[in-house]
Amino acid sequence: MPGASRVVIVPIPKSQTATQTVNGLIKRCELLGAVELYPTKIESSVYRSVAAKQGLCSSFQVFTNSDYPASCFIISDKDQILTCDLAFREFPGLLRGVYEYEQKLQVRGIGKKYRLGDFTMNFVSLYLGQSPTVKGVLLEVAFLPAAAPHLVKSFLKLYFPEIRAESIKDSSELSARCMQKVLDEGSLPQAPPSPMKALLGQTMQSWSNFADRLSVLQYVEHLNILRSPTCPPVSS
Repeated sequence: MPGASRVVIVPIPKSQTATQTVNGLIKRCELLGAVELYPTKIESSVYRSVAAKQGLCSSFQVFTNSDYPASCFIISDKDQILTCDLAFREFPGLLRGVYEYEQKLQVRGIGKKYRLGDFTMNFVSLYLGQSPTVKGVLLEVAFLPAAAPHLVKSFLKLYFPEIRAESIKDSSELSARCMQKVLDEGSLPQAPPSPMKALLGQTMQSWSNFADRLSVLQYVEHLNILRSPTCPPVSS
């Protein structure tokens, strides 16, 4: 579903650990009415060319995100991004002798996603290599105006049970004319894209796919900073 997101680094005060900081932010969101959705996980593996040549790709990383369970993202050292089937994670193993797996540069992230209105918040604690120590914390805030019209009646029944108007209980959520207007001009797709359009690559030009890739690139930028030797450690 189309949307927009921003991934930022959460500063950790010297008087707190990373866990305390994250728990404090989550508690504040819960007081505002945020609801926990599900646990999240990200992972990034780096592969470096054994004999890098000038002008060629000398390294790339494979990025996975539990929000996209069937896909992985390949990002080159020139910030070119490719969306692949999840099975591509096994492909670099066939390139032994050409690309080496940098185990020390592997980053994994474990987090929780919350929803508050049309916003989702993903709090991710990052770990570098095999270290059990939290290396940093990321917060992804996404705006997803994805409340379909047919969910409005369910929303009213859940949050406003005292409303018993016959017009709400028995009638359709929207008139046919209004529903057509939503389908014509809104972000709710009338039907999934056809396989032919997918084969022609037209679906990759949509705003939804652009937003997903933009989120991935933001994660990758922060992970590259995390891998830098100058990145200061935080208390976990």
